[in-house]
Amino acid sequence: MKYLELIISYSQNVFILFIIFTFLICSAISSTSYAEQFKVPSKREDETGKIVVIEKEGANRWEAIWDTNWYEEDGKKKFKITINGKGKIHPFEQDVEWTSEGVWSADFFFEPVEAKSVTRDLKGNVLWEETKYFDRKYEIAKFVRKDFNKGDDIDKVEEIKPDTLILEGMVEALRSFPFKENRVVESSLLTNAPKFYDVEFKPRGREVVKTKAGDIECYKIEMIPNLGILGIFKVFFPKTYFWFAVDPPHRWVKYEGLENTIGSPHIVMEVESGMPSSDNN
Repeated sequence: MKYLELIISYSQNVFILFIIFTFLICSAISSTSYAEQFKVPSKREDETGKIVVIEKEGANRWEAIWDTNWYEEDGKKKFKITINGKGKIHPFEQDVEWTSEGVWSADFFFEPVEAKSVTRDLKGNVLWEETKYFDRKYEIAKFVRKDFNKGDDIDKVEEIKPDTLILEGMVEALRSFPFKENRVVESSLLTNAPKFYDVEFKPRGREVVKTKAGDIECYKIEMIPNLGILGIFKVFFPKTYFWFAVDPPHRWVKYEGLENTIGSPHIVMEVESGMPSSDNN
């Protein structure tokens, strides 16, 4: 009888250890899935280009020059994107000028560190300053906005998820999307509202995009936000798409969707320069 009890006890312990081991493995897979989906490439060079934005109906909105910079700081690899724009952009009614910077950690996978933007009127007066700062140790994001026009300031701290993305530089991370695997990637997004959304990036096949550089064959990705209680009205929100060149390093070519937040215009954004030539396709 004692021998039978020992066998049963041993079996129970083995089963418990198996459950614990399985749980740990699943947890590890869950915590590293984002890294597997948006791995930093072994090499990516600095780039520059021009963005042109129109409303879905065809009216011009704004243009911008963008630059990317890969560098090391305190022994860590980082990536920075800088955008200098001019024109009409939500929520401003008049033409404005702005500069924005997004800095990302780029050691193993893309992880936003901070973002800053300053918007001025055409006379040089500051209308808007905005900063986002990510503290990965405590998994929080601090969002500060100073509105010098309406006085509608924001200063708040929010908990974040390990897979949180920001708009400033997000397309650079999406260039590491597992295009050939044809699978959905889940993440979360901090918008400039500011508001967090759980989102899904779904592959939508290939399309040829006509650009000033010629016809470019692209992967098409749809970003689908979880709108919570507003999900019942999802049909009224424009769909959001990104196009990336099929040829490596999968440069971003086009975007279609909301300009920045819910309530902003539906736009089409194209990269006029700084993308692969049609001769490479």
